[in-house]
Amino acid sequence: MGKIKTIAIFAIIILFSISVNSSSYASSKIATGFVNKLQSLFDKRGLPVKVKLINDKPYKLEGFREVVIDIKGRKSVYLTNGKLIIPAVIDQNTGVNLLKQEALLLNKVDMKRFSFGQYNRVIGKKDAKIKIVLFSDFQCPYCRRLWPYLVNLPKTYNVAVYEKNYPLPFHKDAMLLAKIAEAVRIASGKKINDYLNRNDFSGGNKAITKKVIKDNKLGKYAEKINKLIDSKQVKEIISKDMAEGHSVDITGTPTLFIDGYRVTGADVRSIEMILKQETKNKKS
Repeated sequence: MGKIKTIAIFAIIILFSISVNSSSYASSKIATGFVNKLQSLFDKRGLPVKVKLINDKPYKLEGFREVVIDIKGRKSVYLTNGKLIIPAVIDQNTGVNLLKQEALLLNKVDMKRFSFGQYNRVIGKKDAKIKIVLFSDFQCPYCRRLWPYLVNLPKTYNVAVYEKNYPLPFHKDAMLLAKIAEAVRIASGKKINDYLNRNDFSGGNKAITKKVIKDNKLGKYAEKINKLIDSKQVKEIISKDMAEGHSVDITGTPTLFIDGYRVTGADVRSIEMILKQETKNKKS
């Protein structure tokens, strides 16, 4: 009898071990088929992308499954019945994309991963209840499109927007403009981000720098600004910002983190949805 009990217990331990080391749920054929087709599409295009199935479950729409996938650390939510793919489900009353709302929750980042020290540029009051970390590029058209909205956010919400440099390599003068912004701020204490986001620039480095100094009446700081542009101090500030961006897998600009909720692109609707929810949460 003792041997039978021992064998039974041993068998239970083995089964438990197998269940722990395997997937936490049994994925459906619909979900695995969806992921395989998506992976095949990336493979055919020669893209080094791996699609990972995170979870799937029945949806209230008959025959459809809600599938959560991960691509390069970013989670997305779709509906599929094996033949059709539904990327958005809009709430008729609020206009909110319910699948996108769920994805926002899944992609939340711990705000402790970001620094809020002396080098950060802030729109609004530093003691605001809601913190937004913005990674942007002065030559990014979507950043520039979003900028007027962000500047006015503190008038509507109790927010502080912390600006971080994330110049993209395919924007010719993005890195130069980021350096100029930091050099001007250190030399004169003046923030020219609004000016840089609302104007176009062309010509070589010297021509652009000269224009910025002239337009902003910074002549008395010109020598100091020119020395700071390629200084170790300025390079370290930008490198620190970019390192933070890399650590949270930023692939484009603008990317915002609103109390940790990630929004990519000039997606005002998603920003408003999160801000309203966070404002409500802070009051309760």
